Amino acid sequence: MNPQLFTKYLDDIARPTTTLIKMAPADRLSWVPGPQNFMTLGQLLHHLAGCPALFPLAVRDAMPAPEEMPRIIQEDLKNTAKPDQALWVLQENLRQAKEAVGAVSERDWDARMVRLPWGKPTPLSRVSEDLAGHWLNHKMQLFFYLKMLGYPVNTMTLYMGEAPAAKA
Repeated sequence: MNPQLFTKYLDDIARPTTTLIKMAPADRLSWVPGPQNFMTLGQLLHHLAGCPALFPLAVRDAMPAPEEMPRIIQEDLKNTAKPDQALWVLQENLRQAKEAVGAVSERDWDARMVRLPWGKPTPLSRVSEDLAGHWLNHKMQLFFYLKMLGYPVNTMTLYMGEAPAAKA
């Protein structure tokens, strides 16, 4: 995959993410699926909207230092977002991600190394795939939160971003 195709892939991730965020109930932001170490719905919406913001950092080789990660994670967990806020942030972060990735040459896509807080320097193309996987995992997490809350999400919602049909 090259950078231009990857920007299309980002749109493919964003479409169902947007649908799922729109379905999230604004009056249940403090809901969690269980007592152990889960993000609240509001924390998840905030985090999910921020996922695309990591792509420009990777492109600029500006990922946080390893020693900064515990503080960054704790700060992130202090934040929540309502669905409308999360949608706005997601769209802005997606715009910036596509702009950053789309400006990378095909040569640099595989050759540029990115310093990571969780491992050794890695090619930008691989880092981008991993960041997309992180975003997809949190999209799936929101899907299951909505399913547990009784919302009629299905495979087409998860992968295509199609809202479930209203019951007649």
